[in-house]
Amino acid sequence: MTAPAPTVTVTAPAPDPEPTGEDESAGDHDDAYLFEDNSVDAEPAVVETVEPEPVVQDEPEPVAVPEPEPVVEQEPEPAADESGGSVSVQNAISSANSYLEFSSFSRSGLLEQLEYEGFSAEDAEAAVTAITVSWNEQAAKSAKNYLEYSSFSRSGLIEQLEYEGFTTEQAEYGVSQTGL
Repeated sequence: MTAPAPTVTVTAPAPDPEPTGEDESAGDHDDAYLFEDNSVDAEPAVVETVEPEPVVQDEPEPVAVPEPEPVVEQEPEPAADESGGSVSVQNAISSANSYLEFSSFSRSGLLEQLEYEGFSAEDAEAAVTAITVSWNEQAAKSAKNYLEYSSFSRSGLIEQLEYEGFTTEQAEYGVSQTGL
Protein backbone atom coordinates (compact mmCIF):
# COMPACT_ATOMS: atom_id res chain seq x y z
CA MET A 1 0.00 0.00 0.00
CA THR A 2 1.38 3.43 -0.89
CA ALA A 3 0.58 6.25 1.52
CA PRO A 4 0.49 9.78 0.09
CA ALA A 5 3.53 11.70 1.29
CA PRO A 6 3.27 15.32 2.44
CA THR A 7 4.78 18.11 0.35
CA VAL A 8 7.83 19.74 1.91
CA THR A 9 8.71 23.37 1.14
CA VAL A 10 12.28 24.52 1.66
CA THR A 11 13.08 28.23 1.85
CA ALA A 12 16.65 29.36 1.27
CA PRO A 13 18.16 32.83 1.06
CA ALA A 14 18.49 34.25 -2.41
CA PRO A 15 21.90 33.85 -4.02
CA ASP A 16 24.07 36.92 -4.09
CA PRO A 17 23.47 38.85 -7.26
CA GLU A 18 26.33 39.34 -9.67
CA PRO A 19 27.98 42.66 -9.08
CA THR A 20 26.91 45.19 -11.71
CA GLY A 21 29.30 47.91 -10.78
CA GLU A 22 26.50 50.14 -9.60
CA ASP A 23 26.33 51.33 -6.04
CA GLU A 24 23.43 49.50 -4.53
CA SER A 25 23.50 51.47 -1.36
CA ALA A 26 22.36 54.63 -3.01
CA GLY A 27 19.02 54.33 -1.32
CA ASP A 28 17.09 53.30 -4.40
CA HIS A 29 15.05 50.33 -3.26
CA ASP A 30 12.34 50.20 -5.93
CA ASP A 31 13.33 46.66 -6.83
CA ALA A 32 13.74 45.70 -3.17
CA TYR A 33 11.35 43.67 -1.09
CA LEU A 34 10.18 44.79 2.34
CA PHE A 35 9.92 42.06 4.98
CA GLU A 36 7.74 42.03 8.12
CA ASP A 37 10.67 43.09 10.27
CA ASN A 38 11.13 46.17 7.97
CA SER A 39 14.37 44.83 6.53
CA VAL A 40 14.91 45.27 2.84
CA ASP A 41 16.30 42.75 0.39
CA ALA A 42 16.82 43.27 -3.29
CA GLU A 43 15.92 39.77 -4.27
CA PRO A 44 13.30 37.47 -2.77
CA ALA A 45 14.38 34.23 -1.24
CA VAL A 46 14.33 31.26 -3.55
CA VAL A 47 11.52 28.89 -2.65
CA GLU A 48 11.93 25.37 -3.79
CA THR A 49 9.28 22.67 -3.38
CA VAL A 50 10.56 19.18 -2.96
CA GLU A 51 8.28 16.18 -3.34
CA PRO A 52 9.45 13.38 -1.08
CA GLU A 53 9.63 9.83 -2.31
CA PRO A 54 6.38 7.94 -1.66
CA VAL A 55 6.44 5.74 1.40
CA VAL A 56 5.68 2.16 0.54
CA GLN A 57 4.30 0.01 3.31
CA ASP A 58 4.20 -3.71 3.07
CA GLU A 59 0.80 -5.32 2.96
CA PRO A 60 0.16 -7.27 6.14
CA GLU A 61 0.12 -11.00 5.67
CA PRO A 62 -3.40 -12.38 5.62
CA VAL A 63 -4.29 -14.17 8.80
CA ALA A 64 -6.21 -17.40 8.49
CA VAL A 65 -9.43 -17.21 10.49
CA PRO A 66 -10.68 -20.62 11.51
CA GLU A 67 -14.20 -21.50 10.47
CA PRO A 68 -16.54 -21.60 13.45
CA GLU A 69 -17.75 -24.99 14.49
CA PRO A 70 -21.34 -25.61 13.41
CA VAL A 71 -23.74 -25.13 16.25
CA VAL A 72 -26.25 -27.87 16.69
CA GLU A 73 -29.27 -26.39 18.35
CA GLN A 74 -31.31 -28.66 20.50
CA GLU A 75 -34.95 -28.03 21.14
CA PRO A 76 -35.17 -26.59 24.62
CA GLU A 77 -37.33 -28.40 27.07
CA PRO A 78 -40.63 -26.57 27.36
CA ALA A 79 -40.82 -24.43 30.45
CA ALA A 80 -43.41 -25.51 32.94
CA ASP A 81 -45.70 -23.07 34.69
CA GLU A 82 -47.40 -23.43 38.04
CA SER A 83 -50.09 -25.76 36.66
CA GLY A 84 -47.48 -28.10 35.22
CA GLY A 85 -48.15 -27.41 31.52
CA SER A 86 -45.57 -26.13 29.06
CA VAL A 87 -45.83 -22.64 27.65
CA SER A 88 -47.10 -24.16 24.42
CA VAL A 89 -49.84 -26.06 26.27
CA GLN A 90 -50.79 -22.89 28.14
CA ASN A 91 -51.04 -21.04 24.82
CA ALA A 92 -53.18 -23.86 23.41
CA ILE A 93 -55.46 -23.66 26.46
CA SER A 94 -55.81 -19.90 25.95
CA SER A 95 -56.64 -20.39 22.26
CA ALA A 96 -59.16 -23.14 23.04
CA ASN A 97 -60.94 -20.94 25.58
CA SER A 98 -61.02 -18.06 23.08
CA TYR A 99 -62.57 -20.28 20.41
CA LEU A 100 -65.21 -21.55 22.84
CA GLU A 101 -66.18 -17.98 23.80
CA PHE A 102 -67.22 -17.16 20.23
CA SER A 103 -68.20 -20.46 18.67
CA SER A 104 -69.24 -23.98 19.54
CA PHE A 105 -67.00 -26.98 18.95
CA SER A 106 -67.07 -30.69 19.48
CA ARG A 107 -64.05 -32.11 21.26
CA SER A 108 -62.62 -33.49 18.01
CA GLY A 109 -63.44 -30.24 16.18
CA LEU A 110 -61.57 -28.18 18.78
CA LEU A 111 -58.57 -30.52 18.57
CA GLU A 112 -58.52 -30.14 14.77
CA GLN A 113 -58.76 -26.35 15.06
CA LEU A 114 -55.84 -26.14 17.50
CA GLU A 115 -53.71 -28.39 15.30
CA TYR A 116 -54.64 -26.28 12.26
CA GLU A 117 -53.48 -23.24 14.23
CA GLY A 118 -50.05 -24.92 14.58
CA PHE A 119 -50.15 -26.59 17.96
CA SER A 120 -48.81 -30.13 18.09
CA ALA A 121 -51.33 -32.94 18.52
CA GLU A 122 -49.90 -33.54 22.01
CA ASP A 123 -50.28 -29.89 23.07
CA ALA A 124 -53.78 -29.68 21.60
CA GLU A 125 -54.81 -32.87 23.44
CA ALA A 126 -53.33 -31.60 26.70
CA ALA A 127 -55.17 -28.27 26.31
CA VAL A 128 -58.54 -29.82 25.51
CA THR A 129 -58.14 -32.24 28.43
CA ALA A 130 -57.19 -29.38 30.78
CA ILE A 131 -60.18 -27.11 30.09
CA THR A 132 -63.56 -27.52 31.68
CA VAL A 133 -66.25 -27.66 29.02
CA SER A 134 -69.64 -29.29 28.68
CA TRP A 135 -69.66 -30.96 25.27
CA ASN A 136 -73.43 -31.39 25.59
CA GLU A 137 -73.81 -27.61 25.90
CA GLN A 138 -71.48 -27.14 22.94
CA ALA A 139 -73.73 -29.48 20.91
CA ALA A 140 -76.80 -27.47 21.99
CA LYS A 141 -75.17 -24.16 20.90
CA SER A 142 -74.15 -25.65 17.58
CA ALA A 143 -77.66 -27.04 16.95
CA LYS A 144 -79.19 -23.65 17.75
CA ASN A 145 -76.76 -21.87 15.36
CA TYR A 146 -77.64 -24.27 12.52
CA LEU A 147 -81.36 -23.63 12.99
CA GLU A 148 -80.83 -19.84 12.86
CA TYR A 149 -79.55 -20.11 9.27
CA SER A 150 -81.09 -23.27 7.85
CA SER A 151 -83.96 -25.72 8.25
CA PHE A 152 -83.26 -29.25 9.48
CA SER A 153 -85.27 -32.28 10.44
CA ARG A 154 -84.45 -33.75 13.82
CA SER A 155 -82.51 -36.64 12.29
CA GLY A 156 -80.79 -34.34 9.76
CA LEU A 157 -79.57 -32.02 12.52
CA ILE A 158 -78.33 -34.96 14.62
CA GLU A 159 -76.39 -36.23 11.58
CA GLN A 160 -74.94 -32.75 11.00
CA LEU A 161 -73.74 -32.54 14.62
CA GLU A 162 -72.24 -36.03 14.40
CA TYR A 163 -70.47 -34.94 11.22
CA GLU A 164 -68.95 -32.04 13.23
CA GLY A 165 -67.53 -34.57 15.69
CA PHE A 166 -70.13 -34.69 18.45
CA THR A 167 -70.99 -38.15 19.76
CA THR A 168 -74.48 -39.48 19.07
CA GLU A 169 -75.45 -38.80 22.69
CA GLN A 170 -74.12 -35.22 22.55
CA ALA A 171 -75.87 -34.58 19.23
CA GLU A 172 -79.20 -35.94 20.52
CA TYR A 173 -78.88 -33.78 23.65
CA GLY A 174 -78.09 -30.68 21.57
CA VAL A 175 -81.04 -31.22 19.22
CA SER A 176 -83.40 -31.87 22.14
CA GLN A 177 -82.46 -28.44 23.58
CA THR A 178 -83.78 -26.77 20.42
CA GLY A 179 -87.29 -28.26 20.72
CA LEU A 180 -87.00 -30.54 17.69
